[in-house]
Amino acid sequence: MTNFTAVESSLTDGKPVEGYRFRYYVNNKVSEEYLYTTAQTAVKIAGQTFQPIVMSRSEIKITTENDDQNEIAIEMPRDTDFVKNFAFKKLVPNLIVEVFRTHIGLNANVKGGYALLWKGPIVKFEINGNIATIKSPNVFSRTLEAQYPALNFQSQCNHILFDARCGVKRSTYAKYTKITHVNELHSVRVKRSHATLGTNGYYAGGEVVIRRGTAREERRMIVASSIFSGTETTLNITHDFESVKVGESVEIVPGCNHSYPQCRLKFKNGDRFGGLPMVPNDNPFTGTLS
Repeated sequence: MTNFTAVESSLTDGKPVEGYRFRYYVNNKVSEEYLYTTAQTAVKIAGQTFQPIVMSRSEIKITTENDDQNEIAIEMPRDTDFVKNFAFKKLVPNLIVEVFRTHIGLNANVKGGYALLWKGPIVKFEINGNIATIKSPNVFSRTLEAQYPALNFQSQCNHILFDARCGVKRSTYAKYTKITHVNELHSVRVKRSHATLGTNGYYAGGEVVIRRGTAREERRMIVASSIFSGTETTLNITHDFESVKVGESVEIVPGCNHSYPQCRLKFKNGDRFGGLPMVPNDNPFTGTLS
């Protein structure tokens, strides 16, 4: 038997393994990709090599109801590169997981040698000790549950910083500096090598990235930034880095509070502002006449 369907339905010949492909999309293109498998050794599926780790998932159930049965929960070690790069910061959009299934002995590089069991967006990370749980609803039920239109009538911008609608280039605002001090209370200090690092709050809502090659990146969301001294700036982050040392190079990217003044003054992007800055604070359609 060399066909996936035949082996899958067999009572004796099946030796199933699964491959998990996590992708982060920017402007509809794959920006980062992580490949893992439940097999004991690396396997190739659809022309890509999946690396073995200890992981599991909940049972896949597709129902006609809009409930949590239309999602899967994937458990994997918290020190996995994918978890370290995405679980400890604000959840980013366009983060997709695909689950492939094949059997040992099949040619999983060709159609008919594997099956795509699941595809859906990642909507939640949960950390419990050394285990990370990743929640993903089915892509089709997620689409049916979506509310349209996606743009809200609000004073704040509807765009996501650096996405296609925003138009601001990440590379324009990313700065590189070095760690000067590490505090165990979720903060680090960096060298004020750029003028923006001398501005209180400039990097709040952004992120700090330690780049040691894609497989060893560590990312943390910046919740506050403040001047520490004439040569250093403090960055408060969501979680401590797994591994960081003084003198290490980091990339720092500012955040956006989605207000029109910040869009216009901080990012010089007022013409592409995605909100309605003149929306009044008081709703004229509620309340009583006086």
